[in-house]
Amino acid sequence: MCTKSRARPSETEDVSHQFIRMTRREGNVALIVDEWGTWFEVEKGSNPGFLYQQNTMRDALVAAISLNTFDRHSKRVKMANIAQAVNVLQAIILTEGAKLVKTPTYHVFDLYKEHQGGECVYCYTQNENLKDGKNVPMISSSCTIKDGIMTLTLANCSLTDEAHLECDIFGYEAKKATARILTQEVHACNDFNHAERVKIEEFHATVDEGRLDIKLPSCSVVEVRIYQ
Repeated sequence: MCTKSRARPSETEDVSHQFIRMTRREGNVALIVDEWGTWFEVEKGSNPGFLYQQNTMRDALVAAISLNTFDRHSKRVKMANIAQAVNVLQAIILTEGAKLVKTPTYHVFDLYKEHQGGECVYCYTQNENLKDGKNVPMISSSCTIKDGIMTLTLANCSLTDEAHLECDIFGYEAKKATARILTQEVHACNDFNHAERVKIEEFHATVDEGRLDIKLPSCSVVEVRIYQ
């Protein structure tokens, strides 16, 4: 004879909460974000089953916010995979026969590549919300140090307002900075006729007496490299 027992919802919830509290305290269970990214309507004229969608600065901001979040919580998030890489959903590249286009999301990965192998350091931004009453910060950020060089990545998620940041840097003798930027209007994209409409460009950031000064245009993603 087989018997089945079913825990009451309250009991199941209690066990779940206990497990979450235990793993949070002991830090011995990692999180894996198996697929992340945007999913919109397919491009007109494409096969709906192929999930082919164009990639814009909107997607670049989503990628920047996501990567900053994973970076800041890297002690717990041990793996995070973008849902697709080529021609599907938030793709990194688009292809058509022998042609290839780097998407805005591709360029965000380029801006963030120096975080790989680095040590995450505390980074705080005094922020404004994009909408009153909603916890949607205007500025997303994360910071790491690798081989003595600090890498700070920033996203200004406002589509209309510039952000002027003055950053105090503690425990690190900052002397100079270089920067690169990805910025365009939110619907801008690269296609097979205009492959470099959205691309990375050199940008300006200064360090004076250990304080970083930078102005972020609206709808932008920026990498800052800070040197001792």
